[in-house]
Amino acid sequence: MKGAQDERLTVHASVNGPVISDLVGERGALALRWTGLDREDATISAFVALNLASNPEEVRSALTRIHAPVLGAVYAGANGEIGYTAAGAIPVRGPEGAWTGQVRAEAVASAVNPAAGFIVTANNAIGGQPPALSTSFDPPYRAARITELIEAESALSVDDVARMQRDVVSPQPRALARLLFDTIEPPDARSATALAMLKAWDGSMHLGSPAAVLYQRYYQEAARALVRDELGEALWGEYAASAVSLARGMDRFAKRGAEAWCDDVDLPGQQSCGAVLGAALARSVDALEREQGSNQKAWRWEAANVVRFAHTPMDAVAWLRPIFSRERRRAGHGFTVDPSMRIRNQVLIASYRQIIDVGDWDNSRFIIPMGQSGHPISAHYDDMLTLWHEGRYVPMVFSETAVRAAARNSLTLRPHLPAAQSSSADTRR
Repeated sequence: MKGAQDERLTVHASVNGPVISDLVGERGALALRWTGLDREDATISAFVALNLASNPEEVRSALTRIHAPVLGAVYAGANGEIGYTAAGAIPVRGPEGAWTGQVRAEAVASAVNPAAGFIVTANNAIGGQPPALSTSFDPPYRAARITELIEAESALSVDDVARMQRDVVSPQPRALARLLFDTIEPPDARSATALAMLKAWDGSMHLGSPAAVLYQRYYQEAARALVRDELGEALWGEYAASAVSLARGMDRFAKRGAEAWCDDVDLPGQQSCGAVLGAALARSVDALEREQGSNQKAWRWEAANVVRFAHTPMDAVAWLRPIFSRERRRAGHGFTVDPSMRIRNQVLIASYRQIIDVGDWDNSRFIIPMGQSGHPISAHYDDMLTLWHEGRYVPMVFSETAVRAAARNSLTLRPHLPAAQSSSADTRR
C-alpha cells in the first residue's frame, strides 16, 4: 500500500522450482516443477526452424527441439510423405513423484505414412499412447466420426473437407446405446415415447432436433443418477462440470457395465439399472416439458445450446452487453466434429477453421468467429460471425498476385530521411 512501511518478504525456492506453499506439515514444502522452466528449453528457436523447414526431415528435426508444452503435430511433405509426431519433454516420475529423468514425446508417439493413408487427430489418444504421455485425452468420438467420413469417400476435395468441418453427427449416442437405451424401463407413456424417439435417432445434433435436446438432458440425468450418491453433491458438481471426465466415465460404464453403480445408496432396497435410468429419463421429459412444452416433436436443440461471445469487461454491464457481446444458437455438441462443449459457464467451440489445398495454395480458406478487429464500431468487429456460424469461409490467399487482387487498401511505409540525404538519394536514382 502506498505510504506504508517497507515489509520484508521471504520468497522460497527449491531445486524443483518455485515453492507455492509450505503448509504441508512435517513432510516439507510444496513446489511446482515444470519442463518449461528447464534451462535447456529451445522451444522458440524450434518454431523458427519450423518456419524455415523445407522437407519432412527438417520438420521432425525442429520438433525435437521443443521442450514445453507437449504438442501434437501433423505435417505433409512435397514428396507425398505424411506424418504425426508428439513433441516435447515428458518427466519420468519415481517414488513420491520425484523426477528421475525425461523422455522425448516423439519416442512415445509418432507415425509416418500410416497404412490407412491419412492421420486423424482431434485431442484423442493417437495410437494408444501409454500413460507416460497423458491420461487426459478426449474420448475418441470426434476422431471416430472424422475417420468414418474420410473412409466414406474415395477422394476428398476442399469442399468435402469443409462439409466435414461442419458435421454435427455424434457417435456418442451409438456408443452409449446399450447403457442408456437398451436396458431402460420407462415408468410411463411419455417416457416410452421419448425412448422410442432416441432409439430411432441417427445422432445428428442439428438445430431443430428434438432427440438431440432430449439426449443431452437424459445423458446428464443418467450420469447424475449413477454416481451422485456415491460422490456426494459437492464432488458430483465438480465432476459434472468437466464434460470430458464425465464422458470418459460414461464410456467405461457402457463398455464394462454399470450394475455396481445403479443402486442408489441413499434409498432403501436395491434399485436396478433399468429402473434408475427410467426415472432419469422421466425427469428429463418433465424438465423439457416445463421448458419447451408437452409436444415432444416440437422440442429443439438450439433452444438449449446457445454460444455467447461475451466482451470482457463490457459484458458485465447490462446496458452495454447488446453493443459489445454477441450470441448464436448452435448445432453440435462436445463430441461432434463441429463442437460445442459446455464446461462450467463457458462453451468451447471451433474458434478457427482452416483448410489448406497444398496443390493450389490460393484455393485455401479459413474463418474465425466475430472478426479481425476488437473495436465495436469497426466494420470488422463481427463481420465473420455469420460466415462462421453458417459454416462458410473466406479465401486464404498466398501468391503475390492473389494477395494484390484481394487487397482493398495498401499501406506503404518509407523511412524518414533528412533533407540532405533525401536529395542525395534522389540524385543517385
